[in-house]
Amino acid sequence: MKSLSKSTCVREVLSTCADQSYLGILLNCCLCCSLASILHTPSNESCAKFFEASVLALEELHQVITLLLSFIE
Repeated sequence: MKSLSKSTCVREVLSTCADQSYLGILLNCCLCCSLASILHTPSNESCAKFFEASVLALEELHQVITLLLSFIE
């Protein structure tokens, strides 16, 4: 997996993980345009679902990190 060719948006595969139900790939990505231009461009339903899932995943990650940091302190 780490031998994927580099692209403009995905710089490298940082890590992968898997279990019986899920497969995860951590990518080092960079945004190629401003977020405002992405949000103001009309998109189809699958794009909207992807953006929604990304926001929900980031929110979940933030909650987990906040919880872990509360145990450290």
